[in-house]
Amino acid sequence: MPTIQSGTFTGTGEDIYLQIRSDVDSIKVYNYTTASAAGGVGCEFTWVRGMAAGTGLVYSKTAAVNALELDNMTAGGFTLYDTSIPVVSNPVASTSSTNAVRPVVATASTAGLVTGSTVILSGIAAAPTICGIPFDIDTVVANTSFRVRWPLANAPGAVGGAGFYRNIVSGTNIFAPRRKFIADIASVGAETVVTTTTVHEYAVGEEVRLYIPSAANGMIEADNLQGTITAVDTVNNTFTLDIDSSSFTAFAWPAAADSPYTPAQCMAFGSVAAGNQTYLDDATRNEATVGIILGGGVGFPGGDAADVMYYVAEKSDLVTTE
Repeated sequence: MPTIQSGTFTGTGEDIYLQIRSDVDSIKVYNYTTASAAGGVGCEFTWVRGMAAGTGLVYSKTAAVNALELDNMTAGGFTLYDTSIPVVSNPVASTSSTNAVRPVVATASTAGLVTGSTVILSGIAAAPTICGIPFDIDTVVANTSFRVRWPLANAPGAVGGAGFYRNIVSGTNIFAPRRKFIADIASVGAETVVTTTTVHEYAVGEEVRLYIPSAANGMIEADNLQGTITAVDTVNNTFTLDIDSSSFTAFAWPAAADSPYTPAQCMAFGSVAAGNQTYLDDATRNEATVGIILGGGVGFPGGDAADVMYYVAEKSDLVTTE
């Protein structure tokens, strides 16, 4: 089979995400460090398309001599990945949500949630305006509750009852800069300060357009306006636009009675460099990656800390018919 990619990396003891073409059919990984070590350690690893996720083959040096011994890997082996495909948990039941600018959601299971996780709430009839929108969270109390991380303009207006949440692991938006939902526009004046429901990831100099199509959000004067980011605050997850909003109505988070409505959003569409030229490449940058995960640790294809690793990935050039 022809080689499509080869290279080297140094192990960390953790899983290695090796970016590689999605049509890889087989890969061999060699641990150059353990190849010259004492026996009993895996030094050559192989994966062939069709093997189950996390599996593979391992060649280990026998304890007595330098001969290789072949064995199956049932875990910690090779796993294909594609970050353009959303990874979303199954719905998890929640029991209530508070009426606060940072709602606290009660649940009997917080498995997989940490500060910075992103969730989408659903099915909370009494508080529909906090449903269907991605929120970063913090203050995770194990199997008890979690809190919305970035404050809304105001409380949603009602205590929420039972519903569900999904943990959004990856792949919800593969292009950068991201489209974001607006939690608050707190500063109304010569410049405008915006908070988003998830980490905004924007940078000074980027051009951003605001979308505030619903009267439920107030500040409809800002709808479809565009401005340049003049400052970012990573601690409070805000960015400042050179939009004069001093005559605008106040921004608001919609109340339950306003549902259904269209949420306020923002989208970066380019950047401004010297000479006021607008560049579009950073508004259309596809950051999705494909590749294969190499399980890390002693005797695994990702290697232990400081292990020198080499790999060769191949693609079959044979076409079969059935």
